[in-house]
Amino acid sequence: MSQTTIKNSSITLRPQEVRKIFDLSLHLSDITEDLLEENAYYSEDFLRGLKQAEKDLKEGRVKKLKSLRELR
Repeated sequence: MSQTTIKNSSITLRPQEVRKIFDLSLHLSDITEDLLEENAYYSEDFLRGLKQAEKDLKEGRVKKLKSLRELR
């Protein structure tokens, strides 16, 4: 197929197939996260955010939530 044909092609998937793709994507994300964590590979942004969160916690800048809806 040419690239133009692929761009214009529509794909029809049954709900079961969509569910399988979704489950696979979640599984791959979990595996990737576990692998990165086991090797202590974290992005600089993540590490900065973690340090800031620890600092905020120590300084008492926390808010107790009863529900995640309160974050909206």
